Amino acid sequence: WYKRRVHGEMEFPLVLTIVVKEAQAAEKAAFAQSKAKGGGAKVGGAKAGGAKASGANRRPKMPTTARGHVRELMVGKDTPHHPIVLREALDSELNQEGQSYGKRLCRYEGTNAAVFNRACRAAELHKSSKTTDVVSKLWSLHHGNGWLALPLNLTPRCQRRNLECLSKVFAYSACPPGTLVVDFANKHVGGGCFGGGFVQEECMVMQSTDFATRLHKHRARLSKAEVCTYEGVHFDVWWPREECAKKEDLDVAAIQDALSPPMTILAADAPMMGHAAGYDFQQLEMFFMKHLLIFGVAEVMDSPLVLTGLLGGGAFRNNRALGLLLHLLMQPVDSRRHVIFHHPIFWSFTKGMSEEDLEGLVLEEADRLLEDVRQSGCKTLGQVLELIYASDLPLSIYDEDLVKPKRLQPS
Repeated sequence: WYKRRVHGEMEFPLVLTIVVKEAQAAEKAAFAQSKAKGGGAKVGGAKAGGAKASGANRRPKMPTTARGHVRELMVGKDTPHHPIVLREALDSELNQEGQSYGKRLCRYEGTNAAVFNRACRAAELHKSSKTTDVVSKLWSLHHGNGWLALPLNLTPRCQRRNLECLSKVFAYSACPPGTLVVDFANKHVGGGCFGGGFVQEECMVMQSTDFATRLHKHRARLSKAEVCTYEGVHFDVWWPREECAKKEDLDVAAIQDALSPPMTILAADAPMMGHAAGYDFQQLEMFFMKHLLIFGVAEVMDSPLVLTGLLGGGAFRNNRALGLLLHLLMQPVDSRRHVIFHHPIFWSFTKGMSEEDLEGLVLEEADRLLEDVRQSGCKTLGQVLELIYASDLPLSIYDEDLVKPKRLQPS
């Protein structure tokens, strides 16, 4: 391989593809073999026939007594780069000579740049209505593993007046000031917003010149135990679900002016499960913490409304019903804050099953999982973490999380 690479006889991407495919095949074979042995094993360092757990699956002792509140565990600090961007600086970026706003951000003309230019024109029209600076903070949980002792909210979804589930995309213009908007983020906040990406996070950046300008100055890289907030952000434009489904083929003419009040964007990433056979313990722990931080930030910032949804449920292939279950379990029992959970699904990989069918299954399966947690007798988040890890839930690859679901079974 080395000689061929040096002399240009074989292209590197082809070699890399072969290596990756061989590794994936070996991983699948090991996973199938471990299942056949009945050891409940997982590939990637998970449980295997009673063998000592690897670093990816070392687990703390889980508390059995519920105590505490998430707001008591929150730690916030200014971002090391551009913790405050003044409104004057944000406005000055909109209209500079030489290049269009979109080309300055993306470095070339394309769909993303065209959308940024459309948002810039809307922002120019409403410039006088924007007065807030953009303030950035990183948030995490302190007290070590204290969050594992937090109590559960086992109230059935149908009995919650302050939780609404919609199969729609986010809409901002009618929301109250201070609304917390969850960005289903890449670890490098913004993802492909200045390149070729066009999923939820990239669309959110393109809909707000405040957010775009702030990220163009510096984009945070999130650790597995933190999220980042951007407070004081206005959205300038919006487009409907039908246009979101077109991704890069979005019709720029369909973009609508939709100035929002100042809001707080919370960037939270999820574990990348696209090539995994299932969750290892650290990936599942990360998924739990990211969801918990959403509610923790909402408590500390006293957000009047939370717009959230299927975190990591798209290209990252996390279990979508599990995402809703975590929202249900972690929503504080004493909170009156309204939460809108968005669960639009744009593609079905199951023959005979429409996107609408899958959206309904997200709700049905989450309700079943919540009942499983209730029947298990779990009292704390730590106990549920162990329960879900032992149950080896499927991922959303080929919609298996919804069409081939598993029940939660205590080990």
